[in-house]
Amino acid sequence: MMSGGGYGEFATVITDAVPSPSAGAADQVTVGYRTIFRVTLDDAVAVAERNVRGWLTQKLGTAGALDDWDGHSSRTFNSQLSIVVVEIGEPGRTHRRLYRLIDKNPGGRFEISLFAAAGAGAGHIVIEGARDSASTESAIDGVATPNIVRQILGDIPVVDGTTEITGTPRVIRPGDERDVIDAIIDDKRTMSVIVASSLTADVDARWLEIIDQLTRYSVGVATVFVVYADAVEEVNRRLPPTLRVPGGQVRTFAPGVRLDDPDDGIAHRFLGPATLGRSIRQGRVRGSLPAVHARGPRSRLLERGVPADARRTIDLLTRAERAELRAIEVRRRVADKPATAATPGVATPPGAATDDQSPQIDAEAETAVAASEAPDAPQPQVSVSPGAAGGGIQAFVSSIRRLIQKWVKRSEVSRESLEELDAFVEGQVAEVAVATEQIDEVVGENESLRREVEALRAAIDSDDFESAIIADEIRRLDHENQRLRRQLREAQIFYVSDDTSVDWEPPTDVEELVTRLTAGEGQHRAFDSVQFTGKRDAVLEVGRRDPYGKYARDFWDYVRVLFEYAELRATGSFAGNVHMYLSNDSADGHKCNPQRHAGRESDSVLGNAQWRAERVHAVPLNVDPTGLVLMDAHFKPTHRDMFAPRMHYFDDTNNTGKIYIGYIGKHLTTTLTS
Repeated sequence: MMSGGGYGEFATVITDAVPSPSAGAADQVTVGYRTIFRVTLDDAVAVAERNVRGWLTQKLGTAGALDDWDGHSSRTFNSQLSIVVVEIGEPGRTHRRLYRLIDKNPGGRFEISLFAAAGAGAGHIVIEGARDSASTESAIDGVATPNIVRQILGDIPVVDGTTEITGTPRVIRPGDERDVIDAIIDDKRTMSVIVASSLTADVDARWLEIIDQLTRYSVGVATVFVVYADAVEEVNRRLPPTLRVPGGQVRTFAPGVRLDDPDDGIAHRFLGPATLGRSIRQGRVRGSLPAVHARGPRSRLLERGVPADARRTIDLLTRAERAELRAIEVRRRVADKPATAATPGVATPPGAATDDQSPQIDAEAETAVAASEAPDAPQPQVSVSPGAAGGGIQAFVSSIRRLIQKWVKRSEVSRESLEELDAFVEGQVAEVAVATEQIDEVVGENESLRREVEALRAAIDSDDFESAIIADEIRRLDHENQRLRRQLREAQIFYVSDDTSVDWEPPTDVEELVTRLTAGEGQHRAFDSVQFTGKRDAVLEVGRRDPYGKYARDFWDYVRVLFEYAELRATGSFAGNVHMYLSNDSADGHKCNPQRHAGRESDSVLGNAQWRAERVHAVPLNVDPTGLVLMDAHFKPTHRDMFAPRMHYFDDTNNTGKIYIGYIGKHLTTTLTS
C-alpha cells in the first residue's frame, strides 16, 4: 500500500542511489494513475514547467536548490531524486515536453510523468503515476495521487466536458443543486462524479472533512460534491429514484449516466455507510479504504484509453526519450572503456606499439603518408595535432594500427586492413540501424497491444455490467415464478398446457431471423404480423459479432412479443401501444422485461437532424406514400457492450395491422455513442 501519511506522495525516505539513465524508460513500470487536463487559457508546457519546479522545490526542501536548473534539461539532483526532460518542437505547430520524475523509497521505485503539449491556442497535460515491478491492480492501489495534480488544479481552471475539476470537494447548498445535477448528466465527461449527501446540518462540516479524506486518492480522476443536509432533498428530487443519493450515502457516478434507463443505477455504485464507519478511527478515514474507493474512477480512465491527440504526444515523447536514453548509455559505456584496451582474444602482434615503446610504422604506411604529403596529391581531411612532424605522424599511424588491431585483428597498417576496418565500421553502423528499427517496430507493436488491452478491459467492464443486469432480471423472474407457483397451488391448479400453435424455436443467427420475416422461402408464421423492411448490411454486422447466436435469440423473443401484441390488437383484446402491453399484467401474451424496450428516443436525439435521419427507415407505400417513416421505438437486447445492437420498428397496427422492423444493427448515434 501507499507509504507516507496524510495526503503524502509515494516518496518518504529515499535510501537507494538514483538509477542509471536506462532506468527512466517508461516501459519498466506499471501505470496506476492517469489523468488528462485540457488547457485553453495558458501554455500547457509553461504550466507543466512551473508546477514541476514548484514540486521539486517542495521535494528538495532547500532554498535556491533549483536556481541553476533551466527547466529544460535532464538532471540528477541528489542521491534521492532525478528527472528526465525530453522536448520536441514543431515550429509553428505543436510544442511538446516530457518531465519524468524518478523517485525511490523502501516501498519501491516510482515515477511521475507529465506529457505536455501546446499549440493553436489549446493544449493538454497528461499526468501518470507509476511504480516498478507491479501488477496493474497493485499499481492502482499503490500509487497515491501525485501532489503535482493538486498544484495544477490550484494553478489553472480545468474542466472535463463541462464539469469543473477541483482539488478539494465542492460544497452544495440550496441554490447550487443544478451544479451537481449538470455534472452527473454531463455526457461529455470522462471522469467520475462522487456525490456524498450529509445526514443533518449539525454534521455538515464534519462530513466535508471525512469525504475530503476518503477521496484523497480520487483527486484528478473524479469531481467530488458534498451535498449539505439542507440541499439533499432538492438534489434527489431532480433525479430518478434509481440514481438518488440518500443522506449519509456516498455514490460514484460513472460517465454516461442515463436518466431514462431504470437499469442504469447498477453502474453507479454506493459506498455503504457501515464500510465507511468502520474505517473512521480517531476522527480520520484510515486504512486502505481511500485507495479501494478510488479503484473505480482510476480504472475507468486507465481502461478508457487516451484520446488520439494525447496518445500522439505520449508516443512521440516516449520514443524520443528512448532514443536519448540509448545515446546516453552508449556514451557512458564508451567513456568507461579504457582508451588502450585491446579486444579480448586478440594478441598484440610482434612489433606493435605499446605504452612504453615507440610505434613501428609499416613501410607501406610510411609510403602512403609520404604520398599524401606530395604537392599534387589529393589531400584527405585529416587533422594532425601540433608537432605532427616526425613523431606526430608516427603517433597518428600508431593510433590507426591500434584501431585495426582492436576491431579487425590485424597488426599491419595497409590499404587492405583499412578497407577491412571501414567495412567493419560500416557493418556495425548498419547493424545498429537495423536494431533501432526493430526496437521501434517492437515499441509500435507494444503500443498497439496496449490499446487492444485497454479495449478488452472496457469490454470486460461492459460484460460485467450486462451480467449484473441479467442476474437482476433472473432474480426478479425467479421471485415472480415462485409467487405464481404458490398461487397455482393455492388454486389447486397443477397442470397448465403449453401453447404449441406457433413454433417459436429461435433461429441460429440474425440472418435466418430476417429470412423468416421476409416474403419467400423460409418465411415464418410471424410474417403475417411482423415484417422486416430494412437493409441487410447492418444485420450482417450483427451476425459477425454474434458467434453463439445470443442476439438472434433475443431479437426473436422480441419478434414474438410484437407478433402476440399485434394479434391482440387485431382481435380488439388490447388497445394500447407496445410499451403499455409490456407493462400491463392483465394483457395476456408473450412479453419481455419492459426495460428491454424504449417506446421513443430522447428529445436530444430527435432534436438532432442527423441522428433523427438515422432512424428513418423503409416501409411499404401503403404505410406511407414516401416509403419512409421514423422508427424511434426499439428493443435493446444489451445495455452496455461495445456494440449494443438495437431493433427499431414501426407499429402500424392501427392501419395495416402489421409491425415493420426497419433496422437491426449496431446502436445508432446518440450523445453517448457520438
